[in-house]
Amino acid sequence: MSPKDINMRIPESVRKCVVYLGIEITDDATGVSEVKFKGTGFIVSVPTSIQGMNFHYVVTAKHVAVKLDRQDAFFISANSKDGGSRGIKAETKNVEWHYPEGGDSADVAVITLGINLSDFDIIAMPIGMFIKNTDIESLGVGPGDEVIISGLFSKHPGKSKNMPIIRTGNIAMIPDEPIPVHLFGDMDAYLIEARSIGGLSGSPVILLKPVYLLDDAKKVVTAQMYLLGLIHGHWDVPPESIIDESDMESGISAHVNMGIAIVVPAQKIIEIIEKPKLREQRNQIVRDYKAKNYPTQDDQK
Repeated sequence: MSPKDINMRIPESVRKCVVYLGIEITDDATGVSEVKFKGTGFIVSVPTSIQGMNFHYVVTAKHVAVKLDRQDAFFISANSKDGGSRGIKAETKNVEWHYPEGGDSADVAVITLGINLSDFDIIAMPIGMFIKNTDIESLGVGPGDEVIISGLFSKHPGKSKNMPIIRTGNIAMIPDEPIPVHLFGDMDAYLIEARSIGGLSGSPVILLKPVYLLDDAKKVVTAQMYLLGLIHGHWDVPPESIIDESDMESGISAHVNMGIAIVVPAQKIIEIIEKPKLREQRNQIVRDYKAKNYPTQDDQK
């Protein structure tokens, strides 16, 4: 029995952690400006000892962040509680970008950006959901496990509000060695059987682990959710494997998706969020609150 056997609905939190990331492009002919979305991001929360407060970060793929970082400003589109969406303009000079140190071996970027979530229809993903390397064996994670992806569908992102698409798949391989990735070299990654499309880069990949319960002598299945990682992209069929020469000449082969998506492990996101600079920023805020005698979770014990 699997979650599909009981037609389990995917929780709203999977879509509500997602935001779109884009830049403003002006048409030279008409002078009309429009935000073009470049990829997906998701909101992550890190707990603190300050009562009722978490630290929030925007996580995306590094190759998406680089496109944004080249501009003077970029936009984060998030759904608001009034039923629409709001574009948050962020000046690049005021944003701290945190990339992996020591090269481009991980396609991850963490954006430190102050966003008050109270007006937004957002459910931040707690860092406690992240799968660490040490969790793979203890949780029994392996090929065949079901995963879901939530992110930008560039053909129809939504007119009045963000409408993230949901895609499902399965873990195809958890390599015990780095895999070669275009522009990133040998990279630690998982492979999933799912079609990654333009716009899904940076999307969260959620692992569903069935939980079997005994209820009135019947097995009832639910699923525990974990963050497996984020979408880097997909593997295309190489041009030399396309027999039809007319397809090769038209460039169609460059867009043939093999149905295997590359996932950056959640461990890589944790490593950036736990970098000394970010950790010290959080610690300093906690110290400032304690100095002002604000109640903390520790004080409540």
